[in-house]
Amino acid sequence: MPEPKWNLLWSRQKYPFKRFWLKDNSAIIGGYYNSDTGEEYINIEPIDTTKEIISIAPKFGSYHLFMFDSKGRMYLRVSDAKDDNPRIVRCKINLKEKSLSCEPVLFYKNRIKAFDIFSDNETIVFNIDEDNCIKVKRIGGKEENCITNRPHKIGPHAVISPNDKWMAFTSYYSLQDGRDEEELYIIELKTKQGE
Repeated sequence: MPEPKWNLLWSRQKYPFKRFWLKDNSAIIGGYYNSDTGEEYINIEPIDTTKEIISIAPKFGSYHLFMFDSKGRMYLRVSDAKDDNPRIVRCKINLKEKSLSCEPVLFYKNRIKAFDIFSDNETIVFNIDEDNCIKVKRIGGKEENCITNRPHKIGPHAVISPNDKWMAFTSYYSLQDGRDEEELYIIELKTKQGE
């Protein structure tokens, strides 16, 4: 069997901090910091090297690329200058116009840490800084329900299983010597999405 051929796609001038495949597997998308310009931007690099690499500079003070849903929409944790107005937005990528079209998903005064979405692409789980609860909410809805019952702080991870029946999350607490201990929990989700 022939040895696989490896192609270098990432420029050494850029520092990727998250990467995802586009839904059709035609390209890899990543969040980048460019040390030359001091700017953060999103790069879409086609696997077909004859196609153009597309760079988009999101119009936010700062952003963190969270994930994609099954419809190929991108979720970003964003804030304005000086980390004001933290929120989650959902964006569609227009490759022809090299632009993003974003809509708000979640607003909170405190920093949003853990975040994931059910397979319906409209029900989310999340938690915020210094909270001991992971909440479930419909996008655009007002009602939020706590689905965890831990006495300790929730960590920065919450992941819904592909069949929507389980959620894995981390929780941490401080030891007497000052160190933090982190634990992984898996719970069965018995309620229907949106309830």
